[in-house]
Amino acid sequence: MTRSLSVAQLKAHLSEVLGEVQHTRAQIVIEKHGKAVAMLVPVAAERPTGLLALVGAFDDEPGYAPALESVVKGRRKEGKRKVPSLK
Repeated sequence: MTRSLSVAQLKAHLSEVLGEVQHTRAQIVIEKHGKAVAMLVPVAAERPTGLLALVGAFDDEPGYAPALESVVKGRRKEGKRKVPSLK
């Protein structure tokens, strides 16, 4: 469920609002002068680490995917350590 709070309301009840977001997984829109300026959303319970944390992070960067694929292929050829598939 999404609801809205003013900046003043958020300041006055920050701890309670954060608890609500954490425990109920609510999304809360923060408004300034009646206009939405930000949103509080819960953090995913488990975040990927290593290279998996970068998946999608550079989608708008041309040349990133081929460069990463080149690194992965090179590491596979070395055979010094197991490299997981990116697909």
